Amino acid sequence: MKMKKRVGMTSFHESTSFGGTLQCVALQHVIKGMGYEAEFIDFRRNECIALHSNKKNTIKQNMIAFSQALDNALHKQDKIIVRDLFNEFKAKTISIGTTLYSDIDALYGKPPIYDVYLTGSDQVWNPYSSFLKVYGLGFAETNKIAYAASIGVSEIPDSKKQYMTDNISGFEAISCREIEGCNALEQLLNRPVINVLDPTLLIDKQEWSKISTAGSVVKEKYLLCFFLGSLSYSRQIAKKIAREHNLRIVMIPGSPKDMLRFGYLVKGCGPSEFLNLFMNADFICTDSFHGTAFSINMNKPFYSFCRRGYNERTSYISRIVDLLQLLGIEDRLVYPDSNIDNNILPIDYESINKALDEERKKSRDFLRRALDGES
Repeated sequence: MKMKKRVGMTSFHESTSFGGTLQCVALQHVIKGMGYEAEFIDFRRNECIALHSNKKNTIKQNMIAFSQALDNALHKQDKIIVRDLFNEFKAKTISIGTTLYSDIDALYGKPPIYDVYLTGSDQVWNPYSSFLKVYGLGFAETNKIAYAASIGVSEIPDSKKQYMTDNISGFEAISCREIEGCNALEQLLNRPVINVLDPTLLIDKQEWSKISTAGSVVKEKYLLCFFLGSLSYSRQIAKKIAREHNLRIVMIPGSPKDMLRFGYLVKGCGPSEFLNLFMNADFICTDSFHGTAFSINMNKPFYSFCRRGYNERTSYISRIVDLLQLLGIEDRLVYPDSNIDNNILPIDYESINKALDEERKKSRDFLRRALDGES
């Protein structure tokens, strides 16, 4: 009997981010479905940072640290519940290698052995990251693949180009999540870079319903909000839509602003509860890329909001724009001065699902060819 190829993966599997966790689940799910064994190499950024935390922080970093510490203190019990829900969910859905690496030198000193090495998705190739030696798979000699690797910025600064080149060269196949990222990487590496779907879109709502084990979180009709930014206009529009259509506002905590009071706050929300809330919402308002992706995947009426302002041109907004343009629904993106109809506008998901299926096939085909060494 032919042995299955073993795939070692690197991403942010240790994250307590909904998008970061669920994209790991989806990508591993798809690779295993293709007949491979797959597991995440257990490299943990947070432990590595803790080991080398004697560097002098900037004022901005100190302010962020203080804000996080205050938030942790005010919502300590809820954060413990959320952490436990994430750990429980990951234990059921993500395969992780048995060797823990909390230091880059340890990973390079005794690297894990696999037939194929894969990095992605998320901002694994951000040029400002101090972990490119890990997510550039420099510890692996051959058979290296990047799936939906994001650089996290609209363009690579000149000061970082050599650093990037040194750490992400030598891949057999490279794909990126954003079109801008594809263009930037092609110019940097002088080779083709394929644009592919975020892993969360590689599987449909039926598959996600099998992965989510949470019972119904909210019993009544509701408008779901998942905001990471703090602008008021998105919340005002959500309130108006909810009021006009007699929907309860349900909030997944994402911004400290919403911890004060805005609708019904779902405390103790893990990945399974997150999926359930998107599956059962009557309308969704979000400024998150993965919030937008799951709104589409669950075939929900939604608005996606610009997080920082009308002139925002970050990688964050470009990936939302790329996705909406790909599916022909650019009108679902709302800026602070947009003149929108506050009715629950219908969305033709028949055509969207057809387009999404075509893109799924292209992305899966790239992944299969890369894993088989055909790229």
